[in-house]
Amino acid sequence: MKALVQTDIKTPKKASYVAYNISKFFNKGSAIESKIETVLNQLRDELGVKGLKRLDEQTIESYTAILQERVQTNSLSRHTAETYVSALNRII
Repeated sequence: MKALVQTDIKTPKKASYVAYNISKFFNKGSAIESKIETVLNQLRDELGVKGLKRLDEQTIESYTAILQERVQTNSLSRHTAETYVSALNRII
């Protein structure tokens, strides 16, 4: 029997719901929920990920490469990138 867990992140609202459930699962507060939601939205908007089931190793590598590039061009701080990677680890 399949678990009834939403993994669809096709819209910002759905990504928010998934982020809430992930943070709740790990018994974490709204701060990590916000970061998870940001990562889910970036995965959808920049890499076309529509659901967590489509989150594979290649996609993860592509996302981390995007973060590295943003740090190198100073459009993202190293600390923020590390926070996003931490949130990504919660997702996977």
